Amino acid sequence: MMLTVTAGRQGQEWFDIEVPDDSTGLQLKAILGLKLYGEAPKNHVQYILEAKQPEGLWFVVQEQQRLMEAGLREGAFVRVQRAFSTTAESVPAYGRRLLFQDEKGQVSE
Repeated sequence: MMLTVTAGRQGQEWFDIEVPDDSTGLQLKAILGLKLYGEAPKNHVQYILEAKQPEGLWFVVQEQQRLMEAGLREGAFVRVQRAFSTTAESVPAYGRRLLFQDEKGQVSE
């Protein structure tokens, strides 16, 4: 399958890459890590693989998922973001909080 890889801060740099249909997210991350950053993913660096169809929204592709099972099709866009972290776990979100909200939940002006 042919995928378009977006790179750069604004996603304005791009190139096409052909990968086997039965590739997994982990395999694609390794390929893109080498192409984009010149190195395979390391233990202390978390690579987040995201994809979207031309008319859709970005979604995360899990490492163990096959690309076709994740919803990728010919012509889909993919991107990899590096996150330097000591854990692969994410912090749960328990609701929204306004930017200028004090501890009592009052909005300050």
